[in-house]
Amino acid sequence: QRMIEFVIHAEIPFNKFEDPYFEPWVQSMQPTLDGVSRQTVRNDCLKKYQRMKQDLQNELQTLDSHVCLTSDMWTSIQNLSYLVITAHYITPDFKIKRKIISFKEVKYPHTGFAIEETLVSCLTEWGIRNKLFTLTVDNASNNTSACEELVDTHKHELMLEGAHLHVRCCAHILNILVQDGMKIIHEGIKKIRELLKHIDSSPSRIQAFNQIAIVNGLPTKVVLQLIYPIVGIPPSKWLEKHSNIRLSSTAMQIKMLKLPRMNKNGQK
Repeated sequence: QRMIEFVIHAEIPFNKFEDPYFEPWVQSMQPTLDGVSRQTVRNDCLKKYQRMKQDLQNELQTLDSHVCLTSDMWTSIQNLSYLVITAHYITPDFKIKRKIISFKEVKYPHTGFAIEETLVSCLTEWGIRNKLFTLTVDNASNNTSACEELVDTHKHELMLEGAHLHVRCCAHILNILVQDGMKIIHEGIKKIRELLKHIDSSPSRIQAFNQIAIVNGLPTKVVLQLIYPIVGIPPSKWLEKHSNIRLSSTAMQIKMLKLPRMNKNGQK
């Protein structure tokens, strides 16, 4: 049981259990332990999944409260579209829980009817069609159509006849606002990028830049690369993006100090 939990949590490929060095290693620690095949591990993982799914299904069906859903669609590198549905609910002991209850491929075209059909199928599978309160989605037109279709066809099962079903994702709205704002300050961003390229292209400029930053108590680029990781983004990405953001911030603060400019050789 513990091994299966480890395999699932660490995402260990099943074929690792057929590695010629795996069984001797296990035998060296516990000679009485029988070896396991990849098929056995796979079957045990599926059994654990079915048990966990049944436990969650029983928990959802016995809830006294309603369930809120969030949903999003994305496309894989194989150009396959998947719809993920997450259930948010409060347990009888007032603990907020969040569980992914569906992750399925959605065939093209991704119409509102196709999304609504997938949502209803998920609700039916989990037995919570009469417990749905809200559905949070982004501002795509097919999502709006899906919510309207869901209200029209299942109004009698929804809380307040679906009056508050459709909730627009605030993060998506904020993203749209930021993108519009970025268009306005595009020229300013371009100048900052050119400044960063100019500094990065020469070790002497970077050294001079860091010296000015240190003198004025501002973080240097090297320090920022070491202490400002971004959660969820590989180092190869955040070192480039986030350090540039901080570097540009430092550059602006230095500019406000009205210090003497540096020439092409990094000298004042």
